[in-house]
Parts: sequence; structure tokens; C-alpha cells
Amino acid sequence: MLFQTEAIRPGLWRIWDVSHTAFYLVEGQNAAALIDSGVGVGSVRDVVMGLTDKPVSVWITHGHVDHAMGASEFDEIHMDPADLPVFAAHSDMTMRQGYVAGAAMAGADPTAVAGVRATDFLPPPEAERLLPLSDGERVDLGGIHLRFYKLEGHTPGSMTVLLEEWRILILGDACNAFTYLFDPSCPTVKQYRENLLRFRERTDGSYDLLLFSHGTGEGDAAMIGNVIRVCEDVLAGHSDAVPFRGPFGDSAVIAKEMDFVRFCRVDGGEGNIVYNTGKVRNN
Repeated sequence: MLFQTEAIRPGLWRIWDVSHTAFYLVEGQNAAALIDSGVGVGSVRDVVMGLTDKPVSVWITHGHVDHAMGASEFDEIHMDPADLPVFAAHSDMTMRQGYVAGAAMAGADPTAVAGVRATDFLPPPEAERLLPLSDGERVDLGGIHLRFYKLEGHTPGSMTVLLEEWRILILGDACNAFTYLFDPSCPTVKQYRENLLRFRERTDGSYDLLLFSHGTGEGDAAMIGNVIRVCEDVLAGHSDAVPFRGPFGDSAVIAKEMDFVRFCRVDGGEGNIVYNTGKVRNN
């Protein structure tokens, strides 16, 4: 089964793709917005059209393989131009196939992953079709407004989406229970902490529920503060520094030791970062 859908509330659905990555469909009175589009295995459009009859635009939180590759079936696609180099690298078919093949290790259904054929992969959207997405941009779907806030770190162009009237914040991968922060394009832990502090100042009090792209898909509003404290522990030298090998062979360390069977921190806390030990403080 390539997709699973679940209703979070009227007008809001979470869609899981074959790689166990979540993306979100938001429906207003006049239009709908697809926040991310998964790895692009199977027809994302068919799934979306089964949920809404409104015109759909796509808003990509960042250019990684598991977020941007299902968008080519749609006419209107938006992404922060800062992520164009990331998007170009992750459009590579070998990378995409390798990511899906390894997805069972991250909680995907092994049977579904094993059944994916080369012909199931959609072509990535052409870079020239991507419309710019700006920090602070506001979109009216009719009865529900989307407000986009940039949160650099996971990628240079990572965006979050506030569903204003519903007080829900979609974080994508910008900050979560296991935030990847070790790509060469990522900032230092110190800079990421500063980005989080600014982001919290801009958004604090505007949401009650956080939605993510991995794990369980959701969490409470404390995650931002939790990850700030993890960064502060790393900066103070209080990191467990557990060795980690990323999905593309990247070497990094985990700040707080994880129980990967239950996918939670051993110390019972929430929020984590995976970072490069050579990029902790600004030079």
C-alpha cells in the first residue's frame, strides 16, 4: 500500500507515503493546499483528489527527497529558492531509490517498500516550475489562512506553516524529536539555537498543536523549547554524542541517547538533534 490517509480535523488530513513520511492537505472553502508531497512514489494527485474537489496548490517545506518529489503532478508549486541546490541534489533518481529502499529501517512497511517498482517513481518537478515562497507569506484558502515562517537549520530554506484559525503549526523537519542538523549546508548548533529563539519569539502563543513529517506525526507546543534546551546542553558540553550514520552515509552524533525500538529519548525527555561535531560553535 503506497499511501495511507487520516483525518486530523474537518478540512485537515495527514497522508503517509510508502517511506513513512507524512505530508498534509489543508482544505478551505475556496481552495486547498498540499503541504509537502512525499517521495513521489505512486500518484499523489489521485490521493489528494480523493479527499478534496477544491483547486490544490503545493507548498514545499524543504527540498529533501522525502518532501518535494511528489509535486510534479500539480500545476502550482511553491518553495523557498534557498533550497534549490538541496532540491537539485535530491532529485537524483539513484538517491531517491536508495532512500525508499532503506525506508523500512525508519518504520515503513517492508512489504510495501519491497513492492515499489522503478515505474512507480514520479519524475521530480522541474526546478523552473517552482514558484518562490517567502518568509511571512500569507495564503487565504477561505476560512483558514496559512502563514509561512522560515526556520533555517535542517536546510537553508526550511519553512514552517501556521494554520492560523486552527492554531496548528506544521514544522516539517525544521524542529522535531530527531532533528537532522549535519548536512554540509546546515548551520552550527549555536546558530541553530539562535534561529530557534527568533522563531519562538515570532510564533509563541499562536499554536497549540505541532505536526511533524516523521515519528507519530504530532506533538505538543513544548517541542521548540525542548530542542532549544538540547542545543544549550550541547554548547555547554553536556551531549551524549552517540555515533550516528545517516540515510546517505553521513557521519554525525546524537545529542541525547535514543531508544530506537520505541523511538524516544532514553532520559524520557522530548526533542533531539543529530549534528556534526565540527560545527557546534560559530567560527
